[in-house]
Amino acid sequence: LSSEQIGAMGTAQLASLSTTQVAAIETGDLAALTTNQVKALTTAQVRALDTDQIQSLTSDQIASLTTAQVAALSTTQLQAVETDDIAALTTTQVRALSSAQAAALTTEQVAALETGDISSLTNAAVPMGAVAVRRDHHDAVVDGVAASGGYIAAMGADRIVARQTSLVG
Repeated sequence: LSSEQIGAMGTAQLASLSTTQVAAIETGDLAALTTNQVKALTTAQVRALDTDQIQSLTSDQIASLTTAQVAALSTTQLQAVETDDIAALTTTQVRALSSAQAAALTTEQVAALETGDISSLTNAAVPMGAVAVRRDHHDAVVDGVAASGGYIAAMGADRIVARQTSLVG
């Protein structure tokens, strides 16, 4: 199918594709999917996407995934999500991550999360040593850690840059 054909499919038509058919969609053609079409994918169809297909999804497409679709992503698929796209996840989507999925997030992906997203992770879900504080986001990360009731210890971070000269941990 071409990009035009995929873009012209209704949500019911798209949802009726087999996982084999979804897996065969070219990465460039996935950009033709609207956010409503992405939402219409079944969890089995989402699991059928390979890492190149996952990487080709836009931030808007990633942000449109339902919590069930997010929960259906394998750890390998989740690691393939671009850092900018991880930043597009809503707090509700982040809450849908399992402990295994959260543990699979890369340091860069965790750093891209917003304050509310970090504080929505449970102690069990926070990957050990996964906090990397970007200079431009350190206040948000520190605020998220403070709001999360002590996740700093659970994260096992070697160093956290805190506001001014205060020490967190």
